[in-house]
Amino acid sequence: MPLTPAFEASVYKSRREEVLRRMRETAPGPALAIFPGMPVATRNSDVEHAYRAHSDLYWLTGFE
Repeated sequence: MPLTPAFEASVYKSRREEVLRRMRETAPGPALAIFPGMPVATRNSDVEHAYRAHSDLYWLTGFE
């Protein structure tokens, strides 16, 4: 079953452009943005939950 994004692709594009704009203001030279991943969650000491990316990554990119 395909997932429907919460917003149009243009919303995510404008968010990414805003992040890049702010990065250029902060560091005029080459810059790198690092988005740490969520750790794998373990239940009952031996069962791993399905991986879920951090909500900030979804907010910025729309990627699940």
